[in-house]
Amino acid sequence: MPRDTSLYGQERPHPLASLAAFLVAGALNKSGQAGEVRALLTDFAGHFYSPPRHATPTVRLSALVSVCPALFVPLIEAAIAAGQMWEAAWLMVDFHRDQKGTSHEAGDALFAAAAADPRLSGFGPFCYDRRWIMERQLSIAESPELDRRYSLVRKFDAQLLEMALLAKLPERAASFLDARLPAYRDSPVEDGHNFGFDAVCLLAVLGRHEEALALARHLARTGYDLMWRFDLVGAESMAWTQDMRQNEWLGALAATPAYEAFLREELKVPKLALDDPASVPLASVRDGELGGKKKARCFVSRKLIQPGAPVVKFRVVAGSRCGDNEETASRAAFDASGWGRSRVAFEADRVLPALMFPHPGAGRSKWHSPSMAAFCHDAALNPDGLDITRAARLIAQHAPPPVRHEWVKGPAAGQRVATARPFAGDGGHGEAANLLWRLVKIGLGEALLAAVSALPEEQADKVFALASTMRHPLARKAAATHFAAPDLPDVMDTAFKSRLTLADHLTVADFGSANPRFRAGLLAAFEGYALHLYSNYHPGVDWYLQEFQHYSLAGGSRLLFFLIHHADEEPVMATMLEQGWLPNGEGAGAYDAYGNSRRFLVRTVAMHLALHAPEKLDAFWGRDWVGFWCDTSLDRETERMLKALKAGKRR
Repeated sequence: MPRDTSLYGQERPHPLASLAAFLVAGALNKSGQAGEVRALLTDFAGHFYSPPRHATPTVRLSALVSVCPALFVPLIEAAIAAGQMWEAAWLMVDFHRDQKGTSHEAGDALFAAAAADPRLSGFGPFCYDRRWIMERQLSIAESPELDRRYSLVRKFDAQLLEMALLAKLPERAASFLDARLPAYRDSPVEDGHNFGFDAVCLLAVLGRHEEALALARHLARTGYDLMWRFDLVGAESMAWTQDMRQNEWLGALAATPAYEAFLREELKVPKLALDDPASVPLASVRDGELGGKKKARCFVSRKLIQPGAPVVKFRVVAGSRCGDNEETASRAAFDASGWGRSRVAFEADRVLPALMFPHPGAGRSKWHSPSMAAFCHDAALNPDGLDITRAARLIAQHAPPPVRHEWVKGPAAGQRVATARPFAGDGGHGEAANLLWRLVKIGLGEALLAAVSALPEEQADKVFALASTMRHPLARKAAATHFAAPDLPDVMDTAFKSRLTLADHLTVADFGSANPRFRAGLLAAFEGYALHLYSNYHPGVDWYLQEFQHYSLAGGSRLLFFLIHHADEEPVMATMLEQGWLPNGEGAGAYDAYGNSRRFLVRTVAMHLALHAPEKLDAFWGRDWVGFWCDTSLDRETERMLKALKAGKRR
């Protein structure tokens, strides 16, 4: 049969072939043989997609349903029949993604006539039927297997609400919404999949305007990242919001005076002016000379600066994040402007709270942690009434879920395995450090650390381990006192050197071994703040902040060297020691933290083995395929250190 092509150039089976596979799979479901459906369609996919591009059966099946979405229907029915509700939810989410907004597969007249035959209706819709989708979603949603800590389940729940709106069945989802909304509203991690916004739309359609508006205000306070969607005029410019018909669902609510007041208070506020020191504070500032041979334009005076002239390089804080660019200004122009006065306040830790905590609607991004977003929202409304005890508790208790990653178990492609079902909100670990920095820079560092000292010991140790990494005399001194380790600041400077010698590694390792309480606090900080991981797309500690700039270029990963003698105490390295596997980032969603930090994890584990189990070192480090994953100059440096340790050297 002739085939056409579509997504990514994959071949699409002839429509009648797809219909035949659909009917056979449907017949298996109807005859109680749901367990055979996946195997049937996987074999069918094998006739169209072959290695090496689509190497595994699962990948070939995914390729098939991406170009023949109607085959999701028998797969979903089979999963429900088998009680595999996680699989059913996963398939439903993918079906929604691949066929969203369409109602029928492309095909010729013969195919259309066959698909419309009423005798085939009992096999399920050969199309994206919203009412069918809605009913199946409701049946899947009742399963206890759908743990709402997981990202997939949150995406599924949000799509269920959206489907209730698009299928014009809002009443069918009302009880589901009432059952789920409290947990979403009180969740310690960000939603990430628009459940809250969809819930506002559904409540509005149901005529529950007071509840809808209260939820919208809650979303604003807790950091919903797409608040602009509530401005219906602005939302019209984004086609996908109109495909969902959000303006239709919110129309009656948006016509009320209370909604207009909500927009004025939360959205229609003056935006931050990144070129005005009266609007934004500094994030970092340093003196230097203009390098190179080209002139540069002064950020302040707009005049040209000659190469070699004295300059000031600086970056600003724009709400929850820093400005993207490091600006350059003539030193004379900078010092004579408002930026010069801003620098004096910055370096003396006297930044105005109102500058450091602007209204969230004025910034360009939101906090990932709902509780921290709420704290910063409240601080913006009452900058002189900051609750320092609340802040200490927030930082100490900050504990997003583990960052997703995969394990490399061997050289074959099939030996790269995801660790587990990804958690929702497994980002934003560094926000505790970023909030700590802001409180220090407005002059509340001493009060904050005093409040932290009053917390239970484990929580306090976690925060002081974080503080020990901050290049600020107050934080370093307080941490050294807290852990009764006067040499901690000097050892921390060694750990963050751009290039550590073998002796430096052992100095840091020996300190970690000799100070078990600090080591336990550091491990807790790894878990809660991801200090040891480095991501370009989901950054933890903000290395644009002056006192944390040493975290750039995976600087925080060097903190792992405190665990060289005790690598088995960190969960990922414990698995590396036990199984010999290597961690890696996960490509979907650009979760690159473990890929970027892998070489530091490998070095720590390898040095641990060289020092404490040399007979096992070659079995870990000496495998050929490990060299494929560890082939940078950093890894070659690791190789040299391991050879020195084998020879009994410590320098």
